[in-house]
Amino acid sequence: MNLGCANRPLPGYVNLDAQDLPGVDMVYEVDPWRPVLPFESDSVEEIYSNNFNEHIANTVALINEFGRVSVEGARWFILTPGYLDLNSWRDPGHLSHYEERCLDFWTEEGFDNRHYTDRFRITYTLDGDNEHGLEFHVVVHKPPRP
Repeated sequence: MNLGCANRPLPGYVNLDAQDLPGVDMVYEVDPWRPVLPFESDSVEEIYSNNFNEHIANTVALINEFGRVSVEGARWFILTPGYLDLNSWRDPGHLSHYEERCLDFWTEEGFDNRHYTDRFRITYTLDGDNEHGLEFHVVVHKPPRP
C-alpha cells in the first residue's frame, strides 16, 4: 500500500489517499488520533509511507496498525522529516515528529526491553539524517500463532 499517495501514485501498489486524485485507488481518510487502516490483518506485503506518518498524532497506534495489517516479512518504507528539520515544525498539519531511534520500542531489544506490542517485532535500517529527512527501511517479524 502507498499511504497518503496524493499526486505520487505507484504502480503495483494500492494507492490510498483522503482525496480523490488521479491514480488514487482507495479514498480513505485515516483518523490522526485513532488510526485504522482499511485492510484485513496479515494482508499487506509492503507499506510505502512518504510524508504521511508525521500527519498522524498517535504514532504508537499507527505503527501497531502497520504491524496488524502486515504479513510476516513485510517491508515498510517510511520517509518523514526528522525533528531537527525545520519542515517538521513549519507545517501545522504535522502532529508528530520522528528521530533516528523512535522505532526502537518495536525491536527485539526495545528500550530497556519494554515493547508496545507482543504481536510483532521489527528490524530496521535508517538512511538520511534529522536535518534533511529520515528514511526507515523496516522488516516485520511475527511469531507463529498457536
